[in-house]
Amino acid sequence: MRTNLTLSNTINDIRAEGSLKLIDVRLSVPELGTSYRNLNLDLLFEDDILNIDRLAMRSGQGRFNGKGSVTLGSDIIKRPSEQSTGQVTLFDLQFDLEDFPLINTRALNLISRGRLQVNGSLEEPRVRGNIVINRGRINLDELLDLIDETGEEPLLVEARRKIFAAEEYTTDEVEEESNGFTIDRLRGELTVSFPRNVWIRSSDMNLEVSADLTIIIEGGEFEIFGNVSTIRGYYAFYGKRFQIVTGDVVFGGGSEINPQLALEAIYSFRGQDLTRNNLRLLVSGTMEEMELAFELNDQPIDEADAISYIILGRSFDELTQGEKNEVSD
Repeated sequence: MRTNLTLSNTINDIRAEGSLKLIDVRLSVPELGTSYRNLNLDLLFEDDILNIDRLAMRSGQGRFNGKGSVTLGSDIIKRPSEQSTGQVTLFDLQFDLEDFPLINTRALNLISRGRLQVNGSLEEPRVRGNIVINRGRINLDELLDLIDETGEEPLLVEARRKIFAAEEYTTDEVEEESNGFTIDRLRGELTVSFPRNVWIRSSDMNLEVSADLTIIIEGGEFEIFGNVSTIRGYYAFYGKRFQIVTGDVVFGGGSEINPQLALEAIYSFRGQDLTRNNLRLLVSGTMEEMELAFELNDQPIDEADAISYIILGRSFDELTQGEKNEVSD
């Protein structure tokens, strides 16, 4: 660390002039499964303005760079016996990522590039940016196990829960906290995309997906617009692998995250006469009200017949009574 910093004025109104540098620092964040090297930070203090001339670090093959400025309130430091009203009054920050690992755990592995800009004040913070996931792996089994073990909610769910809980505060309580940052003050727009090479995996699926999403943040409310599409992969249904033909999950905004579904998958099998049959699974509706339909060799069939073909390779009418009971269960 190198510093050339001069502090002046009074304890209640400190003036800072000079610079502070961190050079080639190493650190790790076990919770994210990431480690960082060559961390360099150049800070320049000019009265009540803190300039971040350089924030740079590397992780894996990726790079992270940041810069910006923060304006500090004149009474940011108070004696312990006094109530501080000083705070960060304005900020303007920019972060650039290039093949940078956001997280690297057994549940999630995301390599990204893009730019994120955060500015405004604690009372009116704004965020905008464009993030591209170059490579990714989402292990649903590990992710669900992690949530069960820790009792932690996904960040978006936790944020929304806190917002709704905040609505129960009294006016006095809200005013008392009005000097600090709360997520319900956040505004902005983020675009998140992954062209391909992002895989969603679990014990019964292995899907490569692409996406082009826009996230609108308004007063802490999150709205998602855009499309997630399957490129290839399979989904195991009653123990049989259905190869994905097409698949789209379409987000149309709104306070409730309930996308439209359109998915087609095929399971090929040979019947008792050794001819090849194609059983098609069609998923439509919404995430909350999903509708399933089946076709055998392009002809609609009911669910009982479909399950019978999947499990035993014959229609429901061709089963013995015991087999019918097995399928029904």
